[in-house]
Amino acid sequence: MPAAESEPIYLIRIYGDRTHTSEYGAGVYAGIVADELRRLDLLPTSICR
Repeated sequence: MPAAESEPIYLIRIYGDRTHTSEYGAGVYAGIVADELRRLDLLPTSICR
């Protein structure tokens, strides 16, 4: 992902790297993980939104 596109996900301006996520970025990553857990039937449907 080009740096300009990843700025909302990472705290590049504060820390200068792509290892610290913003609050928005944390939500993006959580969504990716949740989608994959659902795909693998590892996440109970009772706790899915």
